[in-house]
Amino acid sequence: IWATFCGPCINEMPYLGELAEEYKDMGVAIIGIPVDITDANGTVNSSLFNKAVNIVDETNADYVHIVPTASMLSGKLASVYSVPETIFIDSEGNQVGGSYVGAKSKAQWEMIIENLLGEVQ
Repeated sequence: IWATFCGPCINEMPYLGELAEEYKDMGVAIIGIPVDITDANGTVNSSLFNKAVNIVDETNADYVHIVPTASMLSGKLASVYSVPETIFIDSEGNQVGGSYVGAKSKAQWEMIIENLLGEVQ
């Protein structure tokens, strides 16, 4: 979960792009949600949407990014108070592990992913 104004979010996106490629054969998918590109009604701000697209391109964050809907913003995303925030969901839709607030290095994400894969396998 990231925002276009968030430097730490943008700084870790290249690592997440690399991890998405490295872990895809293990069933891990990374999905980005830029929370500031829509308002509470789900209306897309075209300027911020374009900024998000440019950030994704510039950081090689070559994984799926979802435009948040009004229902997403009133659901889980309503409890996001700081970005970046990362959560892990298993194949059945259950959250695995805690919520990770703040940017991490590639090595830190690798350790977290490996630990969580051990829990769900």
